[in-house]
Amino acid sequence: KGQKVLVDVWASWCGPCKRLTPVLEELAGEVKDTEFYELDADANGETCAELGIRSIPTVLLYSNGILVDHFSGFQSKEKIQEWLKNN
Repeated sequence: KGQKVLVDVWASWCGPCKRLTPVLEELAGEVKDTEFYELDADANGETCAELGIRSIPTVLLYSNGILVDHFSGFQSKEKIQEWLKNN
């Protein structure tokens, strides 16, 4: 497995995003084989359209530049850890 990149698509007005952000920030300090990034949906509408984002939060996971999986909505830290391990 190569380097993984996780992209959190969020917006400042989104309640579930506000709950998810600290979980992802915590994981970013713990998960060494994954780079974590945030994408503000409001400031990057065109990019979100190109990526096919239909709801937020949406978390995208890339491996070697290829989208391997994604999820939408809030997930617990444990669920995200398991998701990362399986991808």
